[in-house]
Amino acid sequence: MRTVGAMGVAFLVAMLPAQGWAQTVLERVEAHLASEGMVVTYGQIDRSDERGFVIHDVQLGPPPDTDGVEISIDTWSIAAIDTEALEVWGIPAFLMMSAEGAVIYPPEPMGPEAQAVFGGDTIRGDLSIDYALDPETGVLTLDHLTVSLHGVATTTVTLSLGNVTVEHLHDGSTANVAINRLGIVFQDHGMMGRLVAALAGEFGGDLEATAQSMVADLNRDFMSSPLRGVRQAHDIINAIAAMIADYQAPGRLSIVAEPVAPVPLDALPIMSDPAPWFEAMNPVTDYDGPTRPGDIPKSR
Repeated sequence: MRTVGAMGVAFLVAMLPAQGWAQTVLERVEAHLASEGMVVTYGQIDRSDERGFVIHDVQLGPPPDTDGVEISIDTWSIAAIDTEALEVWGIPAFLMMSAEGAVIYPPEPMGPEAQAVFGGDTIRGDLSIDYALDPETGVLTLDHLTVSLHGVATTTVTLSLGNVTVEHLHDGSTANVAINRLGIVFQDHGMMGRLVAALAGEFGGDLEATAQSMVADLNRDFMSSPLRGVRQAHDIINAIAAMIADYQAPGRLSIVAEPVAPVPLDALPIMSDPAPWFEAMNPVTDYDGPTRPGDIPKSR
């Protein structure tokens, strides 16, 4: 088993600083991780070349006697990566990467509600990302970013951005960048049921009363928010409320925004006044669970 320095979680490869190594992708990653002063070990190597690698039994964490998040990964792979942009700009212009069988060990115990949701003091799951920038059109397409937390939920994000350049990848700026499309799909695998059960103590163990209270709190908070008059936001809240009502077996939640015209990231004050952004994005929400959004009695 080989040991070198390590940086951290699965996105580390997408953020490697330019180093200019004329080596395989795995060797470049190893050299960078060693410079970070943390520790990574891995076992079997199935593939290692100038395009990517597949390694097994990966362990990531801080140096001995140092506190920090520790991560283990059954299989970590990069199928394709833009090494030229990686070396010049620090972030590759295209990347296909996955981390299967990942376990995150937080340095401090999680709270009781989080432990109930995740089933203990660790977070287990898989991650997959596939994106590419077309330098000729300036369109960056995130084919998918999928995070599947075992026994909790799976979330998949798709995205299309316009007016993106390699300079944006280099400095992290969003000047002139616009959203062409945004999609989010959320599938519950037990999260809502565990959360309701964790909160049921306040209601004498009554799960139904707990779910009703959660819906009431959600609606109350929404009605006091800047988005209370935005139809698209109301649709999302109704769908989340339906998911809570279906806590025993929630359906799939899908939110897809395909604005008529690209929405500039910097043109709208998303944080201070999100209503215009929501209206411009015009997201369409769909929930396919037993409870239809909007059908929950007002008493909830």
